[in-house]
Amino acid sequence: MRELLKSDDDYALRKLIYAYPDETEDGLKLYEIVSSCGEAGGCDAEEDIDRVMTQVKYVDFELPDRLNGQLLQDVGVAPPGPKMGGEIIKGVRPMLASGGELKSIDEAVEYIHKNY
Repeated sequence: MRELLKSDDDYALRKLIYAYPDETEDGLKLYEIVSSCGEAGGCDAEEDIDRVMTQVKYVDFELPDRLNGQLLQDVGVAPPGPKMGGEIIKGVRPMLASGGELKSIDEAVEYIHKNY
């Protein structure tokens, strides 16, 4: 977390928010930020919390849900199984949620065809 907050990569931060939405809302990740800043010294916990909370509104929690096993079967990507759910879907949904690498289902399907 500390390294992520030191970087300027807002898309990576959005992926983390997507992966832990309940923890972000409940403040558990924010507590981790405060704790890690206290240990590290030299970071501004209030600034980091503000950055996380600012990025929450940019995380798309709905678009990634459209990427599912049925869609992947329909476009001929992979048969049902561990690769489809465990590798492809879990790997690509955060990219859609962050709005960085992939901005649409079509881009996600193209990415999947090229990389899987």
